[in-house]
Amino acid sequence: LPSDFDEIIQSWDLALDAKKKTDSYMCGGVLARKGALVFVLAGFHEHCSINKVVNQILEWNQLYPKARAKLIERAISGPALAQMLADRVSGMTPWPPKGIRKDSKEGCLNAIAPDIRSGNVLLPLNYDGTKPKWVDELKGEVSSFPRAPHDDWVDMLSQGVSFLLPSARR
Repeated sequence: LPSDFDEIIQSWDLALDAKKKTDSYMCGGVLARKGALVFVLAGFHEHCSINKVVNQILEWNQLYPKARAKLIERAISGPALAQMLADRVSGMTPWPPKGIRKDSKEGCLNAIAPDIRSGNVLLPLNYDGTKPKWVDELKGEVSSFPRAPHDDWVDMLSQGVSFLLPSARR
């Protein structure tokens, strides 16, 4: 990893109800940019309550203090969570900005596909050389999209990469 990054963010795709195994997941990531490279530093993908998401945001806020922007998808419970945490956590940012229409899920992923295919989106390894469990989950969902049963990783990743690499925005 580079010794420093140009920008670090948190990116979140929230579900309305994510407690049952059949529901969508709460999904978040810490992404960092160095030049045209995007590093996915951490991932969160669980069926859980909004309280667990709040705790994860707060934990990542401590672990990654330079992750100033916390992108929260402007849908479902995102704006409410951003308001709820605004007094405790700086940089809570509903995304996309108000008044800008988000493209379809396919369009959002297609916009960052050249960055993924060219090797500009990098996933982590553990110190022992193994992959974190969530890396295989992310890769599996992205590679089987749109036929995957869920699209939470796709939404989190496309939102974060398009924010960090403005050329990918539509």
